[in-house]
Amino acid sequence: SMYGERIEALNIALDSVIKNFEIINPDTEILVDVLQFSCGCHWMYGEPVNIECFQWKPIDAKGLTDLGDACRELNNAMSKDRLFSNDNNYSGFMPSVIFLITDGEPTDEYISNMEKLWNNHYFRISKKFAIGLGDEAPSDILTLFTKNKKSVFIVQNENLNDLSHIIIRLLTMSLYSVS
Repeated sequence: SMYGERIEALNIALDSVIKNFEIINPDTEILVDVLQFSCGCHWMYGEPVNIECFQWKPIDAKGLTDLGDACRELNNAMSKDRLFSNDNNYSGFMPSVIFLITDGEPTDEYISNMEKLWNNHYFRISKKFAIGLGDEAPSDILTLFTKNKKSVFIVQNENLNDLSHIIIRLLTMSLYSVS
């Protein structure tokens, strides 16, 4: 269901956000990585990249929505051994900002992996947003991910061009709320 217009809107929006975000807050070092989940999951880069060097690689829809795999991998990555090791900690550490963007129901078992993720200290203190693309976006599952209905946004098909504006607004609010 993410084929065509939705995946194109996602690629255009996130490429634009990455290219333009450093203008919004040039004094903050921002590290970015993307975890794509469809048939399994994989990191775009495998380790966080400074936003100034990050290049968006267009992603393709592959038919499945392996949210459980993504929650398991995110839980594994949000540890002192990987993302939060002393090598990756900078002065002025801020909690992570996490976006879940999907358009459909999970196709794998996700509840147990989401529960494990919620037991992760780094995930609990992060800012979490969930964006559903299209009329069939599962708002109940998105709310389960954020545990906050106010952090869930549904972008209707006719408003897909607004996706980059929504993401930039949420990122800006997140950065300034912890300054």
